[in-house]
Amino acid sequence: MSEKMRLVESGVEKSPNEREVMQKVDSILEGRGYTVLKQVEDDEGLSRLDMASSDSDGQRLDISYTRDRVTTDGEKIPTIHQTLYYGDMPVGAGTQYDYVGLGEWKEIP
Repeated sequence: MSEKMRLVESGVEKSPNEREVMQKVDSILEGRGYTVLKQVEDDEGLSRLDMASSDSDGQRLDISYTRDRVTTDGEKIPTIHQTLYYGDMPVGAGTQYDYVGLGEWKEIP
C-alpha cells in the first residue's frame, strides 16, 4: 500500500494516500466485499482505482477513485464516485465524495 501523498505549497495535504481512500471506500460499502478491477499508481501514489461491489439490495455497484478529476473551474480534485446498475446496465450515479484534505471527504449529492 502506498503512503505517498502530494502537498500544496502551504504544506497541506492535497491528495489522500491509499489507506485514506480505502477507509472511505470501506465506509461506503459498510462491510460488503469488493473486487479491484483496475489500480494505477505513479510516483505520487495512487492515481486511479476501480472496484466492483453490490449495494444493500444486491445490485451491482461500481466505485471509482481518481486523483485528478478536473472541475469546471479547472481545479484538480481527488474524487470517489459510484455508478449504480440494474442488471448489467448503468442506470445512475450514486453519491460523490471530493477530498478536502487531512483525511476529510465532502459528500457531493
